[in-house]
Amino acid sequence: MAARFGKSPAWTSALGEDRDVALSARARLARNVVGYPFPHRASDDQLRRVVQLLRQAAKAQADAITPLEPVLVRTLSDEDRTALLAAQRLSPTLAAGGAERLVLLDGAGDLSLFVNEEDHLRLQLIVAGSGVRSAAERALVCVDALRQELKFSTDARWGYLTSSLSNLGTGLRVPILAKCEHLSA
Repeated sequence: MAARFGKSPAWTSALGEDRDVALSARARLARNVVGYPFPHRASDDQLRRVVQLLRQAAKAQADAITPLEPVLVRTLSDEDRTALLAAQRLSPTLAAGGAERLVLLDGAGDLSLFVNEEDHLRLQLIVAGSGVRSAAERALVCVDALRQELKFSTDARWGYLTSSLSNLGTGLRVPILAKCEHLSA
């Protein structure tokens, strides 16, 4: 039986900038909801409430973002979990999971919202090639839409508050994931 999420995401076959060198650019934004402890300190009830809030926010902003399919990580088969990890639509941290871990997925394979990973929200947007600007701009549009529904934890001096100091401030990381075809032995 084929994995539910076995289809390759759009970014793996699209023609992006510098496609002969780079496979994809990924924008990741970390956010936490005001009034709830970071996931590693939150109770299952608090994590469950964050899941509900983020699902509602994504649904309310589906026109601005895109419709997203909610998937409880603990309900994934091993095959689906492996397929989502391979497509980078699920992080190893989220895949290891526990109670009240969720991923919201778009149909194209570009957008994933990790709920209750390191932070309440880890929004990830992947584009083909080295389109760093495109990935960052699209990710910011998505998180701004969610901000219409939710209040995220910020500090006037430090910016967005995150569980990792390396994400403090903008909460934005934009790496390029390069092909390694020529390194095979």
